[in-house]
Amino acid sequence: MLKCVETGVYNVSEIEDYAKKVNDSKLYRFAVLINSVSGEDSVAAIQTFLKAEACAEKFKNETDKNILLSAVYIRWGNFSKDRGCYAEAQEKFNKGLNFVINAVNKKHECMVFLALAESVVASFEVLMKNFPKARLLCEEAESIFSDERFSYLNICIEGKASVLNSHGIVSAEIPQYSVAKKKYAEAIELYTLLQEKSGKNYDYEKALVYNNLGVLFDNAGSLEEALSNYNSAEKILEKLFSGNQNVMTLYAKLLTDKGNLYRKLSLHDSATVCLEKALQIFNAKTSFTEDEKVQLSTLYNNLAVLNRTEKNYEQADEFYTLAYRIRKDLAMKSDGYLGLWADVLTNYGMFCVDNADIDLAVYYLEQAAFSREKIVSIDPSDENKNALAESYDNLAYVCMFSGDMSGAKRNYELSGETRGKILSSAPGEYLDSYYNTLSNLASIYNKEDNFDKAVLVLTTLLEALEQNSDTSSENYYYKSALTDYNLALTYGYAGKKTVAYTVMKKAYEEISKISGGQSGKYVTETGEILLQLGNCAFDSGDFPYAELTYKKAVDLRTSLAEKKIISYASAASALNNLGLLYYALEEREKADECFFKAQKLFETISEEDYDIEAATAFAKTAINIAECTLKNRSSNRELLKHAGEILKPFTENPSAGYYYGYLQKVLANLKK
Repeated sequence: MLKCVETGVYNVSEIEDYAKKVNDSKLYRFAVLINSVSGEDSVAAIQTFLKAEACAEKFKNETDKNILLSAVYIRWGNFSKDRGCYAEAQEKFNKGLNFVINAVNKKHECMVFLALAESVVASFEVLMKNFPKARLLCEEAESIFSDERFSYLNICIEGKASVLNSHGIVSAEIPQYSVAKKKYAEAIELYTLLQEKSGKNYDYEKALVYNNLGVLFDNAGSLEEALSNYNSAEKILEKLFSGNQNVMTLYAKLLTDKGNLYRKLSLHDSATVCLEKALQIFNAKTSFTEDEKVQLSTLYNNLAVLNRTEKNYEQADEFYTLAYRIRKDLAMKSDGYLGLWADVLTNYGMFCVDNADIDLAVYYLEQAAFSREKIVSIDPSDENKNALAESYDNLAYVCMFSGDMSGAKRNYELSGETRGKILSSAPGEYLDSYYNTLSNLASIYNKEDNFDKAVLVLTTLLEALEQNSDTSSENYYYKSALTDYNLALTYGYAGKKTVAYTVMKKAYEEISKISGGQSGKYVTETGEILLQLGNCAFDSGDFPYAELTYKKAVDLRTSLAEKKIISYASAASALNNLGLLYYALEEREKADECFFKAQKLFETISEEDYDIEAATAFAKTAINIAECTLKNRSSNRELLKHAGEILKPFTENPSAGYYYGYLQKVLANLKK
């Protein structure tokens, strides 16, 4: 077998010719057996593998025996993988690696066989998303292929190119985009070199790498570069396309990926052309490997998303159903497909939310969570735990959407607990999601008047931000400011006015460090914190600071409204609160001026532009004018009636309903 390596032969398909050439009948029989394996009849294939195994055992040379047994099991592992029997594939691959390691221990020159075996197994580990193991296999194989004793051999150049492609996929998933880009570029260079050196066509392999580069840039948000690489792959595949099954499959995948990119770019016509062409290719196939079934289900899912975006809900439902059926069958065959199954359950569940079928949405999302829980029980990696937490978040969102606050709270608690366990391992990856989950959970506790738990959640979040962030970064100050803002509101709800005032001051100090003035990035948040800081100062009896803060809020919010960044209702709210402060200080003229300025701002808003917040703010201003100014009763009645008409459509909301009722009482008193 070492002579095979010296002549550049390792692929089993080439061993048959080599054995015939050197008149090695025993090796020839072995090669004929292996090359006769067909994926169409699994029983016959397994019988052939067993015969090849027995044939290899007869070789007296221990090194040859180990190498040939390795070849049997590596090929057998690939066969099992293609059928979706991942546990069986893992077993065969491990056997294959063990046999080739035995050969290496006897003859160091057999290292090249180890590298070739590792390159095959690495691609399997990529498929199984076992990226740490795949990375180790890739690194070791690359090192062997680069050894000057083997690096000149075409089979080693080809093996290294294949490993570089796998290593690129691994690096893209970690994600290390710059490393992935370098690996893919090296792979293309090697395939180009091989094509020149051997005369063999490697266009298919290059198209595969270009497609992976497209996916890399797509995921990184570099959509123009993604499209360029997709186009490079497509040019190659258009020339190769002639009914070859592997080319058909890759072409369909490329069109699926490219179509999804066009959807992201809102080029829906181009997306439809690509996805429908991919569907035509798949429809022309008479049989499918497990990998092809996965790709077809992804195509159906992407078609569903596209139709959902265009509000073609009936067609979207049809495509989701097709993806659902394929992935359900796959998941029933192997736990290795549970992640794909959970993905389509999640997509279908959120689609049901769009169609207001909440019961069905909850059913699908619960099934997705159950699948994720099973995945974590099999492989408790941080990535799988994070996906499980996302499932809990989705369920919580739907529960909130339907008014099931108990269900929302339960799922946010599960998500927060799950995310908390993995936060420190990759804070850059998981911190934002943890922040969103705990912020939502605290909001629910506040709505339940469970202020102690809300405080506990928010203080826990502040600790996590400090421990897992660059505390000099803009992102840290932003999240800390908003968390302190919510914490201050919670203390205020609980009647702890002094504590609320102190914490709100801290929130303002934090946001001020990154706000950048009236044209800065966080001016909207700054305006909201200023308003609430004024309220806290007012409630705590610090009237001079309250006046100063309200004036800043009025100036900032008016400026933002003039720039159409926020509505004039928000600016009016600040004027309204300043007016109440002056009224409390018995400075009636200043109070009247603020209320009437607020009224003028509301007059600039057309009725169809009112949302619940603006309508409620208008009602408050109308009430304040009626109760706190000396304006004539007739004008006040008309103002209250108008504010009531604006607010009435929103009265199902408890807060809006309260102010609508209060407004009617004030109006009734004016009529007496």
